[in-house]
Amino acid sequence: MAVLEVLNLKKSFGKTKVLKGVSFSLEKGQVLAIIGSSGSGKTTLLRCINFLETPQKGIISVGGEVLFDGDDPSKKKEKEIQKERQAFVHGDPTRNIVGCVANGVPADIANEIYDEILPVSNEDAFVTARLIAKSEGVLVGISSGAALHAATLLANREENKGKQIVCLLPDTGDRYLSTPLFAE
Repeated sequence: MAVLEVLNLKKSFGKTKVLKGVSFSLEKGQVLAIIGSSGSGKTTLLRCINFLETPQKGIISVGGEVLFDGDDPSKKKEKEIQKERQAFVHGDPTRNIVGCVANGVPADIANEIYDEILPVSNEDAFVTARLIAKSEGVLVGISSGAALHAATLLANREENKGKQIVCLLPDTGDRYLSTPLFAE
């Protein structure tokens, strides 16, 4: 059973179609990377999955439970999930990344959908973000550096030899050009 399944997810802002039928399935133990250019819908997809945006069409299931079905209003649970998360999100929820908490784990995280949390230092995140920019020409931010560092740690484990590790790069580096991330 998929821990996370997204089927034919669609989201538009006015006449601009941002998500045009995105589908994927994530099984326990898999890591998924969503990579694209600025403005390609990566953030919108993540915001829809976290119910910070509401898609117009599609299905989102977690652990086999349908949390959103654009064609079946009885299966739209995003409003109750948003309310539960308000206890975690402080200030303006549109400015927070749900699930990212300094030195901890949010109280509302679905423990059954992950195997472990890998701590990554700021320095490791910076080094990895710089490395991917230099070696692959992909300008990513600090969160992407942290995600890629964690994926590298997983890939280097003996039990993962020969397995494909996929990593989500959740931000771009353009907003960090004038920060210490790219000062070197």
